[in-house]
Amino acid sequence: MGNSLFTEVGELPTLQRSKVYNFKVYWHESFIPPNASSIVIGGADLSQIDPRGFGTAYAFDCPLTIKPKVPTSPDDVIGNAQGYYILSAREEVGLAVTMNMHFKGDSEKKNVLSFQGRVQSSGNIREVPIIGGSGKFRGATGYYKSRMVSSDPKTHQNIVVFNVMMKIPSKTKINPLFESI
Repeated sequence: MGNSLFTEVGELPTLQRSKVYNFKVYWHESFIPPNASSIVIGGADLSQIDPRGFGTAYAFDCPLTIKPKVPTSPDDVIGNAQGYYILSAREEVGLAVTMNMHFKGDSEKKNVLSFQGRVQSSGNIREVPIIGGSGKFRGATGYYKSRMVSSDPKTHQNIVVFNVMMKIPSKTKINPLFESI
């Protein structure tokens, strides 16, 4: 054994061919009751402890659309992003995020694309890896790159664009999931 932390042990076998897909959705976040899509679930008192909000946790269930305008009817929404994020960095505004995306046409919500990673809010483009999925997204790998499209301090509404690049086993047919998109 050498002094290296990592030891090369070989290569994983390639089990099956994959297809690569790319799609873009807009995430709509609102903090205004009664229809808030993100809420504080615990954490620091922002006014007294830490101006960056270190330790504050949020839960979200945000609508996804194909256009950057705020949805005005259920027909504008193609799915939802659900999960939580925690302001987890003390020195800058950084988030630990766990998010699941599901899309209309999947009434049982069996086809879920899952993401988990770190987001540094000061960056213009934010990247988070796909950690897997279920149903038609089983075996998914890839990432999203996101950026803020608009943020309104008066209405407390944010619109974020997500460009998703994913790879899934080629035998999986996902196009029926996206017929409504």
